[in-house]
Amino acid sequence: MFWQREYEREAVAMTLNGDYLLDLPEHGLLGSILLRFSGTDVSGYGQAGGDWRIIDKISKIQVLLNGATICKSLTGKCAQALSFYDDRVVAPDTWRNYAANVQWCYVLINFGRNLFDDQYGLDLAKYKNVQLQITNTATAASHFADLAVSVMAFYLREAPAGFRGHLRSDEWRSWTTVADETKYH
Repeated sequence: MFWQREYEREAVAMTLNGDYLLDLPEHGLLGSILLRFSGTDVSGYGQAGGDWRIIDKISKIQVLLNGATICKSLTGKCAQALSFYDDRVVAPDTWRNYAANVQWCYVLINFGRNLFDDQYGLDLAKYKNVQLQITNTATAASHFADLAVSVMAFYLREAPAGFRGHLRSDEWRSWTTVADETKYH
């Protein structure tokens, strides 16, 4: 039994303010997916504060089973936080704040309890179609000139038995915060 890393896609261009779809392989024991985003920021982006990183523009990362069943559905920031809670490692994002240059962002999506969990993960052979969907809200006019994604999958090979199951992660009961609200009882 051993873990094998495979690039499913490397440095594939993403449509700005749109969705990126990737059909995952039809078989294999998938433990985790590592997403590496890169993008060239527009000169001066982030100087006014607020959102200033690539992860701020990743509005949703989803893994769908059989076309409709949600396995993972999180914002980019929530996915980064969840991987921190699972593996206790801060994502090594880079930001260079001079002119327009390439920025980097990493997101780890675990289907088990952590990276290299040999008991829980996603058995791709149990589903007809497993799809990765990434939605971004970046625009060329004010955020990034381009965005690209690399998808690295971690597969468990030659395991005597399959996984016991996989862990589902999605945003539950989300709400929009309201500023300057006063309530009297």
